Amino acid sequence: MTDNQLQRSIRELLWEWDPLDDRDPTNPHLPANEYDWLVPQVERQLGADAGVEAVASFLADAVRVKYGLDPPTPTAIAERLVALALA
Repeated sequence: MTDNQLQRSIRELLWEWDPLDDRDPTNPHLPANEYDWLVPQVERQLGADAGVEAVASFLADAVRVKYGLDPPTPTAIAERLVALALA
């Protein structure tokens, strides 16, 4: 998988997780790149061989800091992100 493919896949999974609960990335009130700021950070986590717990904790903390939300720990998305990095 190329870096661009990995980044696209990470972006798609972040939209699937959608901590702002806006499943439609074409919604004019939420920019289509709303979660793009997380892509390079997640990519670094995965490149450092972070495990599921570390990635899930990172995602929850990042959303808490950026949006002031307290999402449930995104373990399912973290599992898929880690699996993606191993593919």
